[in-house]
Amino acid sequence: MLEMALAVEQSIEATDLPIEISVEKHEESTFWEAVWMQPGGSPMVTSAWNGRPAAQAVSVALKGGGSWNESYFNSPRMDELLELSSTELDFDTRKAYWQEIQEILIEESPSTYLLYVPILLAHRGHVQGVQAHPNNWVFMEDWWSNE
Repeated sequence: MLEMALAVEQSIEATDLPIEISVEKHEESTFWEAVWMQPGGSPMVTSAWNGRPAAQAVSVALKGGGSWNESYFNSPRMDELLELSSTELDFDTRKAYWQEIQEILIEESPSTYLLYVPILLAHRGHVQGVQAHPNNWVFMEDWWSNE
């Protein structure tokens, strides 16, 4: 993550944008206790997320008061739409709620996703039962060999 923060800092310094960035590295224990999700802890963070369903990711990371809302984003309308979409059975109505949620997130940009890590899984042909997982988790107990 330090390399990512330094790359962002260098990219912004190379522009005429009136943005000041100061990269600070914290040991993991002090980061979790003193910086992450603490009032005044940090106006910007770099972090990593594993894949999860859109509704869960948005509710946890971007809903007002969400448990991992690192950006402290707060949109009462988006929160209302999340609530409505979570109980709506009609696909088209739920889709309309999510379209508006996406519009809010595009317009207000509480988070910027800089990259996605490609996941590769390779194995020999005789190994069976191998299935790729979106988080790159490996469940070897499901594998077997034809040899």
